Order: sequence, then C-alpha cells, then structure tokens
Amino acid sequence: MNSILIWLVAALFGFGSVSQSSAGLESAVPAPVEAQSAAVEPSSAVEQRFAQREMLPPCGMVDVSRHAPGTTGTKLSPPRQAWRCLGDSVGVGGAELVTLDLRRNGSAVHTFYRATRDGRLEMWTQRTRSTPGRLASRWAYGECAPSEDLRRQPCAS
Repeated sequence: MNSILIWLVAALFGFGSVSQSSAGLESAVPAPVEAQSAAVEPSSAVEQRFAQREMLPPCGMVDVSRHAPGTTGTKLSPPRQAWRCLGDSVGVGGAELVTLDLRRNGSAVHTFYRATRDGRLEMWTQRTRSTPGRLASRWAYGECAPSEDLRRQPCAS
C-alpha cells in the first residue's frame, strides 16, 4: 500500500523520473496493459486514457475529506453502501466509485476506483489546484489486485 501512495504522490507532484521499480511497484502494482514502460506516465497521457476508458456502472461518490467531510454541497453516497457496491462488482460486472478529498489549501483530489470485469482494481487520481485565473490538474494511474476490504485498504498486500 505504501508503494502505491509513493507512486501516486510522485506522479501527482510531477516527479516524472520516479520509475515503478524505484518506487517498489513491481510487486504491488502491475504495469497497466496499455503502458508497459518502466517510467510513470505523463499526466496528460493518463488524462487522455481516463477520458477514453470504458464506462462502468456507478457506485456513487464518497467524501473522504478530513477537515470537513460532507460539506461539499454535492449529493454523496453513503460510504459503506458505495464501497460494498464496488467490492461486489470485482470480477463480475465491474463498477466505478469516486472519492472526493477537499484540502484546506484549496486543492481537490478525486480518485476513481474501478473494479474491472477481469478482477483488477484501477485507481485514476486527479489532483486539481485552483489559483486566481488558473486551474491546474495532474493525473496519475495505478492498478492492483483488490483487497477483501476496499474501504480500509484498496489493494491486497
């Protein structure tokens, strides 16, 4: 799990020189089929693949913000029900769950968890930061074998 977080943080903050092997990802996160290179994909390539992904049934959106959960003004799904929906779809029909994390610094992190029909868990993460006159966005992608409890630890050890 820690290697996935290292990889996502590195990708989100633009440390493009971090490779999967240097972040310890060879055992935790298999390389995506579409991207077999050892380097982390550029944010723009991940965003383009995200836009072209296969649509899966939605499990809803869950607010995981630490400082003010549930204050987004968005209609959100009950967390347990949404995570159960995602877990029940692994290897069956597939589904997608979105988490929203609003940060005190004004940034937002959306993670799109996708349980695929072939039993993998994909994680597409978009970090957005708004400054006056500018909206910046970074994307990262990872995949793994799903754990038994996706809500507490999405990837199996």
